[in-house]
Amino acid sequence: MASLLDATPVSLRMCCLGSRTQRSAEAVQQLEDLLISPSLDWEEVLRFARHHSVMPLLYRTLRTVSDHVPANVLAALEEDYHANAHFAMLLIEEAGRLFDAFAEAGVGAMPFKGVVLAQWAYGNVTYRTAGDLDILVAPGEFGAAEAVIRSIGYEPDADPTGWRKRWYVWSQHEFPYLKRHDGFKIDLHTALSAKRFSQGVAAEELLERSTPIQVHRATLPCLSAADWLYVLTMHAAKHRWESLKWVCDVAEVFRAHANLPVDAILAHVEQRGAGRMLRLGVLLADGLLGAPVPAPLLQAARQDVRAQALAAAVVQELSTPTDPWDGEWRRFRFHLHVRDSMGEKLRYLSGSAAWYALRGVTGARH
Repeated sequence: MASLLDATPVSLRMCCLGSRTQRSAEAVQQLEDLLISPSLDWEEVLRFARHHSVMPLLYRTLRTVSDHVPANVLAALEEDYHANAHFAMLLIEEAGRLFDAFAEAGVGAMPFKGVVLAQWAYGNVTYRTAGDLDILVAPGEFGAAEAVIRSIGYEPDADPTGWRKRWYVWSQHEFPYLKRHDGFKIDLHTALSAKRFSQGVAAEELLERSTPIQVHRATLPCLSAADWLYVLTMHAAKHRWESLKWVCDVAEVFRAHANLPVDAILAHVEQRGAGRMLRLGVLLADGLLGAPVPAPLLQAARQDVRAQALAAAVVQELSTPTDPWDGEWRRFRFHLHVRDSMGEKLRYLSGSAAWYALRGVTGARH
């Protein structure tokens, strides 16, 4: 769906072209033409880049063509890049301390997304905007993992206690923590998504398939290659692909790992009713970022008419960052349409009914 890029406003198109770590000859020409376009509004480019969390990637590209970029724009990008790089290094050190503590306590845990994804997919932790730490543990080890987290200075960052907290963790499969004196945040997960959103994969299964990865001085467990695309496209679908950063994640997986186990990935997502979520991610990564998607995945995505319609809708929303998607009905419609079967749609609806009925007393967020 090459027309997806053509459907974007000029400022978002600059973010899409500038966020690629590799570019075809055609994309290079498109970037060069855009740099001299009289319709290019650099302040709007910065606004889009900040909103979509692609400032580091855009800086990586535009510093190589600095003669065509206003000095104040390049300075803003450079400042953001170095601030993000500094925070990413601090986050890696914190992750190293945390996983040393988990190991000492005998708790099996694994980070996903974040700095581990940045290293595995981008090959450089400074290219991806750093955020919080998402940690996955088996449900039976939640209490032990929480004790470790609290022992190194974190405290709960949500109100529920007692049975409300237990329901929160059971339904959301996560609980947030904050280290207030330095601002580090942890989301401790017992599954990859909320109970109502996805069948998911057992945490024990993901932990068993994990492999170690070196992230600067820290050695951390990492999702297997067969799991990453499911995790990324399911998470982005949950949030309606509202950030270009998540499209970049999928594109970089394809760029960095040419020998992905395609058959295993397809079987994996179909088994869990997440085939359309993957196909939507494939269409966005191909259409907006020119990702080298394996032919079987791209062919399956292009044959899914519903996924094509969803991709066009996502691009429209990405193009209006000051008007984010809101309203529960829009959320419902997207979540329903991104599911493959009527059975999956009904399961989501029934789970959502219970969640909304109890949300007010438990403080669940999404």
